[in-house]
Amino acid sequence: MIFFGSRSRQIKLDEGQFNCPHCQAKRSYKHMRSTVYFTLYFIPLFPIRKLGEYILCESCNQALDMRVLDYEPPSEAELLISQVKAELESGMPIHMMEKKLLNSGHNPETTSRFLEQASRGLLKTCVDCGFSYISTVTACANCGGTLKLD
Repeated sequence: MIFFGSRSRQIKLDEGQFNCPHCQAKRSYKHMRSTVYFTLYFIPLFPIRKLGEYILCESCNQALDMRVLDYEPPSEAELLISQVKAELESGMPIHMMEKKLLNSGHNPETTSRFLEQASRGLLKTCVDCGFSYISTVTACANCGGTLKLD
């Protein structure tokens, strides 16, 4: 009786360090290739089909696309801008966000730059109390008044 068939094998091509998007940190990786081999008596003899290459994070064991090696995590400034934008979109007035940034140690120039980038310069002002909001906010959080585009 002859036993033949196929099975896949993973071969390590390279290894190194990369920024893992799952771990959110610099981690070790293995560059792997998966290939299907023809087997005779359970011994792989020759490749019959290449399944592809991938990156394997050694910490979280996630198999990732090769493009992950080009991934650069966002800088601290980019993270802060996205946090500022999220808080402004949730309805925080501009002047309160400005005070929050200044109180957390940011200088006035950096604070105004972050607010400008987060709001894209489009502001709405409450007709009743005068609080300013970014353009996506629909009602004043302070008094519930109507907002008009500046």
